[in-house]
Amino acid sequence: MNSKKIAALSMLIALSLILFMVESLIPPLFPIAPYVKIGLSNVVMIFVLIIYGEKESLIFMLAKNFLGCLILGNWYAFPFNISGSFFSLILMMALYRYCFPKISIISISIAGAITSNIVRTAVGAIIMQTAGLLLDLPVVVIISVGAGILIGILTIMLIKYLPDKIINQ
Repeated sequence: MNSKKIAALSMLIALSLILFMVESLIPPLFPIAPYVKIGLSNVVMIFVLIIYGEKESLIFMLAKNFLGCLILGNWYAFPFNISGSFFSLILMMALYRYCFPKISIISISIAGAITSNIVRTAVGAIIMQTAGLLLDLPVVVIISVGAGILIGILTIMLIKYLPDKIINQ
């Protein structure tokens, strides 16, 4: 990686962390599943996958999750966040590599959101030893579709309107 690329990715991690922190201040939107998040910082993660590639997006995801927990001091959320992010990123990588442009960025985002929130729910059921959380999955999937659409649209806007100096590294 050259220094311009490292600087751009560092700035994008900072942007992602700001979005992550802002979202952490918002009370749970869905009382039935308070652990389900819209995932605003995923706009930047999908952007990094599309613009910079798989290796950079994996490093980006790890840095975002680690630094997010470090800054917020919420290590309890780390297993939820890292597992949801990891599995959703792997799926989005595969979809982007093998299915894009046959399927849209919004579809890739929806798949990532559904995967992330299902994995987070499963991890919650394991950690809390409460299989009843799995009963929330239909609601979790519906919320994830809406979140995925929003994140996909915002990602497309970010790609379209972010200065070329950042995109073309």
